[in-house]
Amino acid sequence: MQIEFIIEDSDFLTFQLFTASESPLVRRKRLRNKILIPVIYTIFGLFFIYYQQYYITITFIILSVL
Repeated sequence: MQIEFIIEDSDFLTFQLFTASESPLVRRKRLRNKILIPVIYTIFGLFFIYYQQYYITITFIILSVL
């Protein structure tokens, strides 16, 4: 009995996405980025408050929430 498989590009993509979703290292990086990026935007917003650039401050604060 012989079984043949045809591996396509979508199969490689599916494998990579599954492997990344199960990897502890990738999970830690995602969690870190989920926290770090909003903190950086908030710091930029506070920095621009100091220089009285209120429109830019509002933009960075809104981006940090999103």
